[in-house]
Amino acid sequence: MGDSARLYFTEPCPRRKDAMKRNYRDVYSWLLGTRDAHSVYRNVGFGPLSNPENMMMLKKEKIRP
Repeated sequence: MGDSARLYFTEPCPRRKDAMKRNYRDVYSWLLGTRDAHSVYRNVGFGPLSNPENMMMLKKEKIRP
């Protein structure tokens, strides 16, 4: 992920932040995967899964044009 994308996710502009709150106000659980930015996302409220043993993943092969 480039620096501009990282900045967008860690410091969204206030107008966009308000729109996100309206559009996703009924979403109560978010999942995030990151290789190296755990401390960044921990600072905005993310933490380890409560029950990782209950989680599963379906991974499909990417189709490239």
